[in-house]
Amino acid sequence: RLHHVGMVVSPEKLPAFLSRLSTLGVDLSNCKKKRVDEFKCMCYLYGQIEIVVPDKGSTLEAWCSESMTPLHHICIPVEDVRQHAEELRSKGVPVLGEEPVQGVGGILVNFVHPLYMGLMVEIAQLPQNSMCYGSANED
Repeated sequence: RLHHVGMVVSPEKLPAFLSRLSTLGVDLSNCKKKRVDEFKCMCYLYGQIEIVVPDKGSTLEAWCSESMTPLHHICIPVEDVRQHAEELRSKGVPVLGEEPVQGVGGILVNFVHPLYMGLMVEIAQLPQNSMCYGSANED
């Protein structure tokens, strides 16, 4: 299962990027958002597309200037992110965080190093009885 696709877009390119998504038919009317201080960014969720807008000086800012594509990660839902991360580590999979962090909409997340799959993979523990992000905007 795929939960969402994460894109990293600079603040300067965000209006044009959103315009292109709209042109492609992505519904931009229902946005869930959250500030994620851990990564120094704002996250905006439009359905299954998460747009991460990094702050100046953040590690994600380099992604915008160095990467040929805004594609940053794919997110796979798991039952228990801590347990899943431990299982992955026991199989030699490089998991980035010692502990999960709070993502958008009340999900707990951790990441598999991009060298393992060729792109970043986010593993996410969703709120109980939910296959999507929280229902209200979060600031």
